Amino acid sequence: MKKLDLLNSLIFGGLALVFLLFKFIWVGFVYFACICLVYLCVYWIVILIFNYKEEFFDNFDEKFKLFYAKAVNFMNVTSADIENNPKIYIKKFKKTLLKDKAIEIGKMLVLLSLTITFVICMSTQIF
Repeated sequence: MKKLDLLNSLIFGGLALVFLLFKFIWVGFVYFACICLVYLCVYWIVILIFNYKEEFFDNFDEKFKLFYAKAVNFMNVTSADIENNPKIYIKKFKKTLLKDKAIEIGKMLVLLSLTITFVICMSTQIF
């Protein structure tokens, strides 16, 4: 995580907390807290989308090289076996990536559901 991402999260998380503490003074502060939380969720959704694209599409060859090295070291497979049947090992590699992709997509969906919840909260005045 970059320092800017952490700083942004701390600032808007802190603002949301401060606004929630001030809700006893004026109920309208809850709207400001929800706006901060919506911004934070949307910000992290965008960051996760960029990381997903970079991780699973741009760095595919580098990750396959790491899988190749692990397969040779731990799976009792020679490099000649992998070079003779690359399709089989690419298929195994894609299966290992499936779990990581599912976790990343799950994070994005959780943040999206939180964003929708905060927007509904603001629009229906559920506090």
